[in-house]
Amino acid sequence: MNSISLKTDTYAESVINDVAMGDAFSDLINLFKTLADNDDVSFGNELNQTVYTYFNTNMELPDWGDQSKIKVAQDVFARFGPQVA
Repeated sequence: MNSISLKTDTYAESVINDVAMGDAFSDLINLFKTLADNDDVSFGNELNQTVYTYFNTNMELPDWGDQSKIKVAQDVFARFGPQVA
């Protein structure tokens, strides 16, 4: 296992912790249902503020991120994701 796979996303973990400890879990479930059903979704006031901020924050790729590999992975998921999930 390489060292990148052992790194965590502390920001995402804090969002999950906030959701798990609060009453926003149903909001998150509804968000994922909406994302699964629609190609385009507007994040509005119906979301928990922490979740809203997370999904609307411009996060840059880390230095090791390779956009061409991400595109290939997105294409594979678009094609085979439903069967795998």
